[in-house]
Amino acid sequence: MDRIKIQGVAGFDGEYEVDQDALTWGDLRFIQRESGVMAGELDEHLRRGNIELVIAFAKIGLRRASHPLADRFDEALDTVPAGGDPPITYIGDEEEAAKTLDPPSSSSEPGG
Repeated sequence: MDRIKIQGVAGFDGEYEVDQDALTWGDLRFIQRESGVMAGELDEHLRRGNIELVIAFAKIGLRRASHPLADRFDEALDTVPAGGDPPITYIGDEEEAAKTLDPPSSSSEPGG
């Protein structure tokens, strides 16, 4: 079972299930709206650390867990400093290895 681990985001710390095999059409539409990632590109973008995709999965996990503050996650996440440990970790079922969301770097890269 894929899951998202949230840590250091006040009121949201915990693990939430986000099984890719159980995504609905509504979930896929939400993911594409939030991150721009299409269904066939999910694994690639997770490997590359697409921040918006990981956040979209976190929101799905929070909604499925009926978290009472799920609609305020963006606001809470905006208060987390970019340095230090990443606040969201995607844990895939196949490898059970953490795919971590790294904070933005201060270097500027062309096209990004």
